[in-house]
Amino acid sequence: MNADRQLFTDDEIDAFLAMNDNSVVLSAASALEAMAANQVMVLKVISIMDLKTDGASVARELRLEAKGLRDAYSEYGDGDLAGMIDWAEYAETEFAKRDRIYKQSLLGG
Repeated sequence: MNADRQLFTDDEIDAFLAMNDNSVVLSAASALEAMAANQVMVLKVISIMDLKTDGASVARELRLEAKGLRDAYSEYGDGDLAGMIDWAEYAETEFAKRDRIYKQSLLGG
């Protein structure tokens, strides 16, 4: 990993993990929220010549991504998707697709 491009130190990442019971998903959400707060404080809304930065918009997107992670965590947990799919069928040809639909109708589905 390139340390020059690292957004958080190892100690900060450890702190996120400690605050979130070692949940990687919740820790990532916390990191995104920290980044959002930083964007608002540092960038604000700045226009110089043809360059415009909008820290509030960046922060809003980061918060939305954090919310998405938290919502996914509340539904699926920390990524253990065992048992989520029991069986999946795929029909490659049009004939196979029609045959599958017909057989499903015979089963009452």
